[in-house]
Amino acid sequence: VFEVLLTEKYILDIDNTVKPLYGHQEGAEVSYNPQKPGRPSHTIQTYWIANVRLVFDAEVQDGKAHAAKHSLPRLRQVLASLPIEKRPRLVRGDNAFGNEPVMADMEALEQDYLFKLRQTAGVKRLIERQWSRQDWQSVGQGFDAVEATLRLCDWSHARRVVVIRRAVKESLLAEKMPGKRA
Repeated sequence: VFEVLLTEKYILDIDNTVKPLYGHQEGAEVSYNPQKPGRPSHTIQTYWIANVRLVFDAEVQDGKAHAAKHSLPRLRQVLASLPIEKRPRLVRGDNAFGNEPVMADMEALEQDYLFKLRQTAGVKRLIERQWSRQDWQSVGQGFDAVEATLRLCDWSHARRVVVIRRAVKESLLAEKMPGKRA
C-alpha cells in the first residue's frame, strides 16, 4: 500500500504508547502508567511515516517495555529490511531516544536521526553558551535555531546538536510586583 511513498523523502517517527488494560490479557504488566497508576498495561511501539500519519509498523509489548531500548531491536529490523534508497530521510523520536545506545545504533546503520535531548546539566550549559550567539537563523513559525557540538560524559563521541528557541509571548510573561520577591 505505501511502497510508492518510500521512493519519496520521508521521516519515520517513533512513538511509544502505554495502553491501560482491563481484564487478564497476555503480557499485561503493572509498570509506568501515568493515566492509570497500578493498572496493568501493554506498550505499543509504533513507527509512523510522518505527515501522512500512516503506520509503517507497530509492535505490542508487555507493559514494562516502555523504554526506548525495547523498541530498538524492531527499529533496527525495520530499517535493515529496507533497501538504502527506500530508507527514511530521518528517524525522529522524543527524548527517550536521545541516548547513546540508540544514537550509536543509528550511526552504525548510517541512518540520519533527530532526537530530542533531556535537559541534563550538560545540555543546559550548552544552551546557556549558545544564547548570546549572533548567528541564530529563523526556521519558521517563530522559531530560531543554531548548531553546536556536544559531548556528554556517557557519549562515545561529540555529536552535532541543534538548539531551538522562540520568543515568549508577552501575554505569558509574569510581571514582578514592586516590593515582592521573585
